[in-house]
Amino acid sequence: MGRPTSSGPTERIKPRIMINSPLGKMGSEIARAIAKSDEFRLYPLAFIGENKKEDCLIINGQQIMLYTPEERRFLLEEVQMIGEPDLVVDYTLPKAAMVNAQLYCAQRWPFVMGTTGIDAISLEKMVKETGIRSVVHKNMGEQIVAFQREFKEFVDANPNSLMGYLVAIIESHQLGKIDTSGTAKDMVDYLNALGIPYLKEGMEVRSMDDITSITTQKKIAMIRNPQLQKKIGVPEEHLKRHGWHTYEFFPDEGTSPDLITPLTQKLQKFVEESPVFEDYRLILRSSDTLIERISPDNKVVFSLFYDKKGRMTFTHNVNGANIYLDGTFNAARYILGKEAEAGKVSSMIDVINRIKK
Repeated sequence: MGRPTSSGPTERIKPRIMINSPLGKMGSEIARAIAKSDEFRLYPLAFIGENKKEDCLIINGQQIMLYTPEERRFLLEEVQMIGEPDLVVDYTLPKAAMVNAQLYCAQRWPFVMGTTGIDAISLEKMVKETGIRSVVHKNMGEQIVAFQREFKEFVDANPNSLMGYLVAIIESHQLGKIDTSGTAKDMVDYLNALGIPYLKEGMEVRSMDDITSITTQKKIAMIRNPQLQKKIGVPEEHLKRHGWHTYEFFPDEGTSPDLITPLTQKLQKFVEESPVFEDYRLILRSSDTLIERISPDNKVVFSLFYDKKGRMTFTHNVNGANIYLDGTFNAARYILGKEAEAGKVSSMIDVINRIKK
């Protein structure tokens, strides 16, 4: 189950979802999907950043009144008149995340937050005291989160098991993304725990020749140049919105290529059998040494390559935002269906764990 359905009107009352901020990339896409859905309704009030050019936003014929942080009091006054939202979905900037979370807790509004900048300890304390339900995760793509969960399970069970292995991390995102991928930096923690030294520092790729020199320095190779992105295969129509990640493993001189086998086997089972790929096509190539999962809309590809020399490459390439929309709406269902534990800051791992069996 992914994005909201739009099969026509129903008699039941649809939950009202407040989107903060509906002017951002993710917020606007989620707002448009809700406006067309038969499952949720757009709440007619929303927070935005400090710069406001218009007082309202029209999405699919539905009006949303916009409020800056300084106008928060007026929004709350309006809430008293029209009733509270059933859920808040927050994709505001990291600097606003904690302030917004404090408000949601104070108002006892359940929320889904897909951003960084959260003080986890303080947030857990507030959520526990108010007893609300929440899902907070910096990556809302369920398949990516499931991959991270599988990798962490392996790391926890096999610490320092890949000492002597080398890794190259390459990530590509749209030109406007300045910082290094948080997903790639999370992978560095797992590599270090496996005994593979790597840095969370990223360096931008200026030419294709830079990739080897950057990864040899144990840094994350960041591709932001659209011309280079086209060379690695990013479709032109997705140059402005994509997230591609590649993790290449290979043994250093004198290291046994068999060390990687247990990890390869775990990832192979994940790609072939995980419920998060239920509606993804499974493709086996090259005598089963290349395994792919492709989303129904062909915008997301997970692939695993391995050979007898001990080389293994895992990639997850995402074009567009559908994977994040699906995860966001499943997190909303998790809360609204009362599956989420009250008084706990749940994560996307909690959301996907419900379908693990």
